[in-house]
Amino acid sequence: MPTSVPKARRVIVTFAAAHGFAQEDLEDIETAAGEALANAIEHGNRADGFIELFCQFTDLVLVVEVKDWGAGFLPGKSIGERSEGARGRGWGIFLMKSLMDRVSHRENGSLVRLEKRLPRAQRRQAQGHGPVRDLD
Repeated sequence: MPTSVPKARRVIVTFAAAHGFAQEDLEDIETAAGEALANAIEHGNRADGFIELFCQFTDLVLVVEVKDWGAGFLPGKSIGERSEGARGRGWGIFLMKSLMDRVSHRENGSLVRLEKRLPRAQRRQAQGHGPVRDLD
């Protein structure tokens, strides 16, 4: 397990790149995962700062789970929406939902699951079919 948020982000991006994600997608994945990791550290397990990170690539879908042992939160209508008066804060869940295909919360919000499907053009390459060429 990486010992810092930047190292954890690099591990996630390296894992996603190894499964065929393009640079633009890797940047989205890095940003969304960075938000999930930062939230877990800041709002989750502040006392000892430990988090659990899980990455999986199955059926052409990248899954990243970030778990902390804090009190969590009650996901509700505010999840994915910016609250007024946040003064530059409160963008994390909004960003995650904007950049990933699916974002879900379990265990009272102490586990965040991010999912991103490999885009069609990269699927063929990941399956060993070579690059997709335009026929125009």
